[in-house]
Amino acid sequence: MVADAASSFDVTYVRLPKNIGRGPARNMGAEKATGDYILFLDADVEVPPTILDQVKEAIKAAPHEEAFFGSYDDDPGCPKAVSQYRNLLHYYTHQIADDYALHFWTGFGVVKTSVFRDIGGFDLDKWARNMEEVDIGFRLNAAGHRIRLYKDLQLKHLKSYTLVSMFKSDFFDRAIPWTLYIRENHTPSNAYVTSARQKLSAISVVLILIVFLYPLFGLPVLITSLLGGLWFVILNTGFFSLCYKKHGVIFMVQAVFLHIVHIFSAGFGYVMGSLLYAAQSVQRFFRKNLSLFMGNLRVSSKSNVESEK
Repeated sequence: MVADAASSFDVTYVRLPKNIGRGPARNMGAEKATGDYILFLDADVEVPPTILDQVKEAIKAAPHEEAFFGSYDDDPGCPKAVSQYRNLLHYYTHQIADDYALHFWTGFGVVKTSVFRDIGGFDLDKWARNMEEVDIGFRLNAAGHRIRLYKDLQLKHLKSYTLVSMFKSDFFDRAIPWTLYIRENHTPSNAYVTSARQKLSAISVVLILIVFLYPLFGLPVLITSLLGGLWFVILNTGFFSLCYKKHGVIFMVQAVFLHIVHIFSAGFGYVMGSLLYAAQSVQRFFRKNLSLFMGNLRVSSKSNVESEK
């Protein structure tokens, strides 16, 4: 079906014998690209008919921008509450972000073909799955190529989430890999990962969750938890206002609960990622020093043998 549709346009359709993953597939597609720019799209998005014209206009208006990406719109495709919340959060995060980013986004991203090839494309040996687009963004910036965020270049996200899949995505696919990447590469965090609002939200979630200690410590714990909840709502008023505007009071209340889960997942993932990085650092330290010790031991043993001769 895709091949039939592709034959109606001036495009090259490449069919792979098996699923090799998004990173390798994108690199393979980029190798075959013949245009001046490469447009990456996820499979779970719906693009408006005018999107290519909008991309062309963006390139024409700012030809010096060698990489840029867009945003999801505020009308996600899946009607379920968790999906609406998670996709609206993605939209809101982009809309309040700076105009320039440290990472790239392949959900809807454009990069100059020559630039993409010059930096070697996606690094799949080290950062395959989930982090390859983050890594290429940092490498683009390090090479002097700024990445622009065009907030008005929007497309619809069709992805469906459940509470479990949202936690898995936030904890395993985002927070832990992000933390490992930031710590291993000593790269700065940015508004998409650990903004001041997110850090304060994480603290307020901790205060909210101490309500479970109420049976042990009584009223002071309850008051602290309520104050933490109030602080959490104040910190995220902008997003909750969007939720109210889109779907009313009930959905806004659901969004507050889901946002607590999201912030907890991200914060817990950050802690676990930091501990994992520390454990890996200790392991590397002992491996390195053990190798040096064994090498010195061999040299010493060889010297003793030669001395006896």
